[in-house]
Amino acid sequence: TFEIISRGGKYKIDLEQMTQTNLKTNRTRTIRIATRAISSPAIGFDHFRDAFRKRATDGQLTEQQLLKGWPAEDEQQEELIQATVKAVVKEMDLRQNRTVDMVEWNHFWAMERDSPSFHAGNEINLKLQQSLKQDPQVLGRMQMHFETAAGEDAGSGGGRLSTEGLKRACERLVQSPKNVLEKQWAQEVLKKDAEGEGFEEDEEFSYYDFLNVMLGRKRFK
Repeated sequence: TFEIISRGGKYKIDLEQMTQTNLKTNRTRTIRIATRAISSPAIGFDHFRDAFRKRATDGQLTEQQLLKGWPAEDEQQEELIQATVKAVVKEMDLRQNRTVDMVEWNHFWAMERDSPSFHAGNEINLKLQQSLKQDPQVLGRMQMHFETAAGEDAGSGGGRLSTEGLKRACERLVQSPKNVLEKQWAQEVLKKDAEGEGFEEDEEFSYYDFLNVMLGRKRFK
């Protein structure tokens, strides 16, 4: 942790918990990396891929490459910018190899857009890290499944899945001849739905929601 002075106030920054505490009021809030520019579901994987290609010419992104293009504001101190970039790369690096590929980049920004909090997103990431050790390609396939199913839902803009869209994605996975991790997850989702523990008909699922459901972390109704 360290302290900064910003906008006339003094703050304690904790980049392990990703929190900022106002030392005068003792109020703590979660640091959110995302800006309003990516808060809309209309900002999707095509935008994320384009942004990645501009920064990582060889298909891998390092901390130094990201630091070069980090959008800094006048009141931000250099120490905070460097520490923030380091924390972001650490969070992106789900495979823990000290570089970030496009799949990890896409996942980070989609989670920044959709996740309700840092802690909620971190729970997903911890589960994904375990899954990636079993199958290094599972996250890329999950993104493909989500994009495909969301693209089939008229009016979603590719950023949300309907309940029927989620079921279609799961049914396709179950019918797949390959016994991959996500096929097992899809079988469990459809089983819960058949038992009456599924979803409301008008429910919508963001990328975060989709992973939550597939990883078994959503509380079924």
